Amino acid sequence: MKLSILPTVLLIALGGCATTDQTTTGIPPVHDQGPSTAGNPAAASGEKAAEEKAKDPKEAQKKVAELEHKLQVAQIKVSVANLSTDGADLELREKRDHATKALAAAQANLNFFNNIDAPNRTGRAELSLQGALNSAAEAQEELEQLALMYDEQDLEDMTREFVIQRGKRRAERAKKLIEFSTLDLRGLIEHKLKQEREGLEGAVLKAEQALQGIDRDAQQNKLNNSLKLSEANFALEKAQEALEQAQTELAAGAQA
Repeated sequence: MKLSILPTVLLIALGGCATTDQTTTGIPPVHDQGPSTAGNPAAASGEKAAEEKAKDPKEAQKKVAELEHKLQVAQIKVSVANLSTDGADLELREKRDHATKALAAAQANLNFFNNIDAPNRTGRAELSLQGALNSAAEAQEELEQLALMYDEQDLEDMTREFVIQRGKRRAERAKKLIEFSTLDLRGLIEHKLKQEREGLEGAVLKAEQALQGIDRDAQQNKLNNSLKLSEANFALEKAQEALEQAQTELAAGAQA
């Protein structure tokens, strides 16, 4: 009877010693608790609140509604970007057509001036000068003939003097006409035509620069609109993906 009690007493004594050793050494018993947020109560509380909010059907529906609104906004932005691109392209095409016609008109004016107007006016001025030269020559010839004629005929000195003086005045007018015609021709060639030609050439250059500027604006506008449209399409895709994910989460929560 005494022998059967001894092993039990020994086990009790050994267990007491082990407990006493842990207590006296200050080493706490080790428990496998896994990862814990006990050291950060705020984080643990936030994670728990987030999980509960995510599981709340009302919050999930609210999130879906917000994403649907964002998707509609993204779709509208894509439509606006497309309309803006089309409108800008149409406006630039109209401007380019106008600039092209303006350039053609400026070139036509310059060609008309060089090929028709300037030669015609120069020819008329030269013809006027030649007429003045001819008139002066004829007046001088008539004056000489009158002098000879009156020398051969027996006329009064007063009559002869009157006729001779009239011939001289005619010859002088013809000489003056030559001077004026010469000045007109020189002024036309060296001043008027030159200025008009420079003005027409400047109009052509201005029209060319305007057309080049429109082409540059069109290229820049094309790049800007392409960028805006790309950004709008990207935002639309992201909004669609976010909405689909939220709808999937909402359906999964409803099934659970």
